[in-house]
Parts: sequence; C-alpha cells; structure tokens
Amino acid sequence: MQFKDFADFFKALADDSRIKIIALLLNEKEMNQKDLLENFNISQPTFSYHMKELTNAKLVKIRKVGTAHFYSVNKNIFNELNDAFLKLVSEQ
Repeated sequence: MQFKDFADFFKALADDSRIKIIALLLNEKEMNQKDLLENFNISQPTFSYHMKELTNAKLVKIRKVGTAHFYSVNKNIFNELNDAFLKLVSEQ
C-alpha cells in the first residue's frame, strides 16, 4: 500500500456519516441504498456523494441488481491497511 492509498483511506473516513455507513455495513454484511439511507437524516444526493467517496477509496463494494444498489465493506482494503501499518511499525 502506497502513502497515497493511506491518505485516500483516511480522507474517505474523515466524515462521521461515512464512519457510520462503514459501521452499519460491518453489522449487516450487505445493505441496499434504501435501507442505509433510512439510518440518516440527509438527502439522497448527499448520501450518494458519501457512497461515491467510500467506493472511490475502495472501502465499500457495490453490487447492482437491476436498479437496486447493494453495498458491503471491502474487507481486503482494511486487511491491506492493517498489514501496511504493521510493516511501518516494524521498520521503526
């Protein structure tokens, strides 16, 4: 994992709504857009912006079925981040 990847990861999580989205997805494994949005007091365009930030940073995966969007946490990126942190610490 490159330093830019670290920056993108933290930038994507630099919002409490995005952290809440990750927490909800970790509890439910996969949720559709409608069910996720019910947990927030934000507009659909704002929600879409947050999801775009999370998917661009590869923290969340999207699965499309017809017009429905289903989201889940990309656990691989979290594992890569953990490995990269361990590597940084061991180099000190």
